[in-house]
Amino acid sequence: MKTAADGLFFHPDGASAGDVLKRMAAGTTNYNLDDPFVPAIAETIQALEKLEGQIIRAEERLNRLRHAKIQAEKRLSEQQAAAERFAESGEIDTTLMPSVEALAEAEAKKQREEIKKAEAKEFVLSDDLKEAGWKADKTIRVTDTEIIVTIRRKRTDTPVDVEQVKKRIAKVVENAMQPYRVNDSHYRRVLREHRPRQALGSPSGCGTSKCQPVRSESGR
Repeated sequence: MKTAADGLFFHPDGASAGDVLKRMAAGTTNYNLDDPFVPAIAETIQALEKLEGQIIRAEERLNRLRHAKIQAEKRLSEQQAAAERFAESGEIDTTLMPSVEALAEAEAKKQREEIKKAEAKEFVLSDDLKEAGWKADKTIRVTDTEIIVTIRRKRTDTPVDVEQVKKRIAKVVENAMQPYRVNDSHYRRVLREHRPRQALGSPSGCGTSKCQPVRSESGR
């Protein structure tokens, strides 16, 4: 059996959905090797896999919540029984002791707020940062180990207009499909006969098990 390194639908620069899309956007599509519909199909597959993962995680969280509810109901039953015993014996069961975590957290929060106020008055930017256009954010964060002050500066460049770039790339990609649209086109026949052999994968790269290139074989 002989494996062709540059066989039908195997591109030496990569055959994943991401590779195909990059070539389409760059105007370097190889019409003998690239399936133009793989990027869109792989994008949908990737979205489905993401949704499946989200559903699994949501179900796991729901199961944890149900378990927590069962434990809370059990604790309530134990507390009610303990309260009845206390009326008879005067014994205070540990289940009747309230949690004081909220009070402790409130004390820690009060301390953090005091630190924020003090730091807001004391923090001063250096002159060189001020001259460069930096300003201190009024929001100061205090953790158990750090005091975090954010400084910002307005951008002086022109940000990329994502919507305009999307439209430009989409037009280039659409144009890359034109040779396949011609009736009786050689590329259309190649696509019709061999399209299932094109590898699928994540549009952004090789993100799933489906994105391995499929090489054509000869010499059997």
